[in-house]
Amino acid sequence: MTKNKAVWLAQLLFRRGRLSREEIFSAWADVDEKGQRMAPSTFYDNRNQLFSRYGIRLRSDHGYYSLDIGGGRERDFLETLLRSEGEGGAPSAIGGRQPAGFDKVAPIARAIEDGMAIGMIYAPYYKPRYSTTFSPYCLRLFRSRLYCVGFSSRHDGLRTFALDRIASLRPSSAPPHRRGNFDPRRYFAHSFGIYGGMDLKSEHIVLLADARSAAFLRSLPLHPSQSETKLPAPEGRYVSTFTLDVSVTDDFVRELFYYASGIRVIAPATLARRITDEARAVLSAYADKPCQ
Repeated sequence: MTKNKAVWLAQLLFRRGRLSREEIFSAWADVDEKGQRMAPSTFYDNRNQLFSRYGIRLRSDHGYYSLDIGGGRERDFLETLLRSEGEGGAPSAIGGRQPAGFDKVAPIARAIEDGMAIGMIYAPYYKPRYSTTFSPYCLRLFRSRLYCVGFSSRHDGLRTFALDRIASLRPSSAPPHRRGNFDPRRYFAHSFGIYGGMDLKSEHIVLLADARSAAFLRSLPLHPSQSETKLPAPEGRYVSTFTLDVSVTDDFVRELFYYASGIRVIAPATLARRITDEARAVLSAYADKPCQ
């Protein structure tokens, strides 16, 4: 029988798509040692665990549940993550090349489940590596990379670490730092990507998008608060207005640059100016030596 019900639930929905609660409860009876259906309380507990441990959300739509995931590389990565179950009930990849840092998932997942601290050596880009005692609270998947949020003794506070930058992990006898009222949903409520925090404030973003960019934004929303209003008459090349309430972090600004002239920031003015300044800097970088 599958050891980890949360991972089993994600695997089931990944394979079969949208399912009702009754269909999920019945599917569990097929793998349960005693042939028992999943209890409603167990379903909700493991739905919460999927997000708190692995950063995987379930979408609910008129009584049917499905995985709330993007497409492209993120979906490919999650397919690998959910393909099988590894040591300790943590997901493990089989076949093909495992993503960098994937070997850290199982020990971190165990530490989260057991409420334990672990010794960690971290090697950030462009800075010397360092050691810290880390109490992991949740895993988060973003842009085909895994991150972990938890309390770091070195920083005396919450930090987010990329798993592929963790040089080593080891058991620690240090007492763990308790989660207290840490809630991943609240921590990332206003986040686009990996930058989270209880002090993050959202801003009301208004974008114009052309037909191609609107299609991408429609299929891969930037944030759960995103909504679209189609313009009754196109404003030049732009056909839709998108609004969302999200924190303007570096990764969010970089994401907007991905769409280039396919979108135009209307509000806030500070974000529009930032995009303009960055665009001028890009032009300046090519001005001295034009491309051949």
